[in-house]
Amino acid sequence: MFRQILIEPSQRDLLRILWKTKEEEEPVAYRLKTVTYGTKCEPFLATRVLRQLAMDEVKNFPLASEVVLSDVYMDDIVTRSQDLGTAIVLKDQLINLFNTCGMVLHKWNSNARELLDLKNENSEISFNQKEDSTIKSLGMAWKSNEDQFIFKVSVKEQTVYTKRDVLSTITKLFDPLGLLGPVICKAKIFLQGLWLEKVNWDDPLSEQFASDWSRFVCNLKRIKKIKIDRYILNSQLERIFLLGFSDASTHA
Repeated sequence: MFRQILIEPSQRDLLRILWKTKEEEEPVAYRLKTVTYGTKCEPFLATRVLRQLAMDEVKNFPLASEVVLSDVYMDDIVTRSQDLGTAIVLKDQLINLFNTCGMVLHKWNSNARELLDLKNENSEISFNQKEDSTIKSLGMAWKSNEDQFIFKVSVKEQTVYTKRDVLSTITKLFDPLGLLGPVICKAKIFLQGLWLEKVNWDDPLSEQFASDWSRFVCNLKRIKKIKIDRYILNSQLERIFLLGFSDASTHA
């Protein structure tokens, strides 16, 4: 994507590099003409260009333009359609929209097999039914053929634990939607207890703390059994209410 975005000529002096192909040669100064990986402005420029593309082509590709303006996260598009017919039109519009600027969409995935079976000569679509249908998007693992979120965490059981090990395990529980809130909350309460006891980072945990944490780590294996439906509504809904309940706690 970045190599398809030209830099304004007046700004290219800010992207000069020195380069030589042989040790004995004098370095030559080059000016980079496209958005370059690793620069601080790279995320903004890429996102801004995609938004401009969507606004410029809104009359030609209305569905795709709306998606690009609201459902693009860097170089990923995460969106949905109410029915297969709309999804097919959207897919075609997205492919053609990005083709106008020389960008090719690939790594498609969907919970609708019919959508994936539609080939387009200008797209790099590959999907093997024998492959694991689990993909990651924005840190969430999604099993597309079952349309469910699943969770995986790789934690090694140890004979000795430290506070540093506890924090390391907690950081591996990535859960942007809060679906594992009760699990993560329990782990953080445990870490809070270590702070209250003034345990140093690399000191072995006491027998009681070590026993409790070892049991928690062992139970983490059960996370892989948790499956949560991505879509929990139905097409007949007229109104949706979201009710939240909470209770005071001396721990959390």
